[in-house]
Amino acid sequence: MLSGNKQSFDDESKALYDVVAPPMSESDFTSFVSEIDAALKGEGSLQSRYSAFKEKFKIPKDKIYQAVTAANWYTICLGMLTTKH
Repeated sequence: MLSGNKQSFDDESKALYDVVAPPMSESDFTSFVSEIDAALKGEGSLQSRYSAFKEKFKIPKDKIYQAVTAANWYTICLGMLTTKH
């Protein structure tokens, strides 16, 4: 990889993470999309409903630092609470 040689996705993921994505068929994806479609209630296409869902979790640029800091403190505190002393 570092030498510039191109690898397949599977070869690269195996080299980096020691895992390879499982083979999936068209029907696997169709089933997954159907589940998402059922879960995201509302009007419009699945794409528009999914975009609206994602928008709810968008952090404004001027709040990113505060959000990351809060998440870091939450992680630290959670670790202190769950670690046996």
